[in-house]
Amino acid sequence: MNTGEDRARSAASTPVAREIVSYGPHERQVCEWFLPISVKQAPLVVVVHGGFWRPKWTREIEDATCLDLAEHGFAVCNIEYRAYDNAWPAIFADVSAGIAATITYADQHDINTGRSAILGHSAGGALALWAICQPPPSTQGPDQLSVDHRFQLAIASAPVACLTKASSERLGDGAVDHMMGGSATDAPQRYALTDPFLLRPKPSTVIYLLHGRADEDVPLHISEAYLEHARSNGNPGELIIFENDGHYEILDPTSQVSTFRRSLLQTLKD
Repeated sequence: MNTGEDRARSAASTPVAREIVSYGPHERQVCEWFLPISVKQAPLVVVVHGGFWRPKWTREIEDATCLDLAEHGFAVCNIEYRAYDNAWPAIFADVSAGIAATITYADQHDINTGRSAILGHSAGGALALWAICQPPPSTQGPDQLSVDHRFQLAIASAPVACLTKASSERLGDGAVDHMMGGSATDAPQRYALTDPFLLRPKPSTVIYLLHGRADEDVPLHISEAYLEHARSNGNPGELIIFENDGHYEILDPTSQVSTFRRSLLQTLKD
């Protein structure tokens, strides 16, 4: 059977090297690099996987995407993170630490961090959008719940972009409450610190939201609400709707939405 990963490998010619780098002591505190061999100063793409923050889903679901992008000349880092019930704030701290480790590695290996993007799908889209937020005005809360690096571009596909709404609508069979340790009513401070919908995106990061109108896992109105929020906070953002897509087409690098996303990333090379 010809899988999406197989097709991705045959679609481009740049050879790719893979390397796993730890950023913490836990077995899931790792980043996996997909590096285009012989490409100097390749633009950096950070990938954050989805899976409704449940432990059975790992970074491997983004392998085909990472290979495809590396074969097209991007230095890709696929961040893994701890995932379990009541994982707040560990998941967010891991994404922050993983990005910091990514930038350090990139600076040491001739990767162009001045041209960088962060991608996320579903729950990973929420984490990607959180990573481009300005720190909340309150300093109360766990350390390392912000990201210093300024990405030029953020592309969130079918993102759980509003944790508060996703919690109230019980998306993913209550996945947000399981991860956050309660609803927004139960744990308002946690949501205030890490819900992208309650934080201000950095105005310098260009935001694209990609969403299928037929998505039954994360409804389109979640992205529509986030877009309004971003624009009201000084980031123009853009929402591109794929009329016939559901939730998972983005995981296939040969799909229309993946091809479109790759075209957006080409701006990092201009």
